[in-house]
Amino acid sequence: YGGRVLRFAFATDGATMWLGRGGHAWALTEEEAAPVRGGRAAGSDGTVRSPMPGTVLAVHVAPGDTVSAGQAVAVVEAMKMEHTVTAPVAGTVAEVAARAGQQVAMDARLAVIEAAPEDGRQDGDERS
Repeated sequence: YGGRVLRFAFATDGATMWLGRGGHAWALTEEEAAPVRGGRAAGSDGTVRSPMPGTVLAVHVAPGDTVSAGQAVAVVEAMKMEHTVTAPVAGTVAEVAARAGQQVAMDARLAVIEAAPEDGRQDGDERS
């Protein structure tokens, strides 16, 4: 560190390690890693969730709309950063739970996509 040696004091208290230097102390604990998040802030169940706490700037879908996997569903903004949240699966929008201007928490449900059947048929279609 710039040719200097920094000295810290440390102690352990069970699962916590304490670091101290210059009258300041920091507690370090081991935590389970958070799940990796991508542009599709949703699970395989079709629930589209907010990737961060913030304000919903736009909702691009309405109930009954047909969407493809990766299609923009909503835009959430926090601290001047916009994040486009996309559909995790192709299907039909069953529910829209957010509106533009709404404050949302991290992992708040924004919409629900009912997945299309894997063979491409819509419900009620007859197979020939």
